[in-house]
Amino acid sequence: PERMACLMRAATIAEQHSLLDLAFDCCCEAFEAHTESIRHTDGHKLLEQMQRLARSPSQKARATTQAAWHAMVHGHLETAINRGEQSLALAESVGTEELLAPARLQLGTALGVAGQLQRALPLLHQAMPWAKAQLPADEQASFLGNLAAVLDNLGKPDEARQHHLSALALT
Repeated sequence: PERMACLMRAATIAEQHSLLDLAFDCCCEAFEAHTESIRHTDGHKLLEQMQRLARSPSQKARATTQAAWHAMVHGHLETAINRGEQSLALAESVGTEELLAPARLQLGTALGVAGQLQRALPLLHQAMPWAKAQLPADEQASFLGNLAAVLDNLGKPDEARQHHLSALALT
């Protein structure tokens, strides 16, 4: 919470001084700190600020991906899917894997939670190389567990098992 408060203050100060890229980056870091610690109290406020500060297509894609995640963890699956589709479209317009993979991962996860398994699976498979290379072990385990659950629910237990075992090895 202290880190988040500091980053929120830094974002506000940077915004007041028209350092909008810095303000956006601070806001993104504050949101990530928020999601790791309390997962709810200041999320909407941070998302509003992040979306207000997002000017470039890259920033808009990042902000929309965060908004999709926030909607999903609060049980607003339709909103999460809509925002996930928006973030993927924005990421595709930029074309960098650092934006595409998180957007695919987020949308694929939301679709999986919503039971739209056939739509979720290709997105999760596309995100896998990035997730394995970029995510910390606990987030990789969560990703692999989500992928395994989609595969289980699609009747692919053998493929799911390998991902379940990989997730367990990371924990």
